[in-house]
Amino acid sequence: MFKMEIIIDKDILEKDGYNFQYTLDLLKSNFKRAGFEREFLDGGHMIFTGTNSPKDFSYMGIMYSRLVDQQWFKNCVTYWHIIQDGKDAGDFIRTSKIKKLW
Repeated sequence: MFKMEIIIDKDILEKDGYNFQYTLDLLKSNFKRAGFEREFLDGGHMIFTGTNSPKDFSYMGIMYSRLVDQQWFKNCVTYWHIIQDGKDAGDFIRTSKIKKLW
């Protein structure tokens, strides 16, 4: 199962003129449209989880490619992680922290 973990810095986002809650709702809506569920942890900390569908990998790639091109996102993301879990709970296969290269 694929997961994407994101932490957004509220202060940076709002300093850049964006509404924090609207932005979180927009992210949730776009991930939901791609079939992912959101776990809201605290503030701007979110984990979007796939459904074990064969389409999860391609949809995760689409969401990644859309976010990496957004300047507002690049400015305010403080943590961005893609996780691939195994079939059983606790069966951890692979994780990739996405480095900020911008």
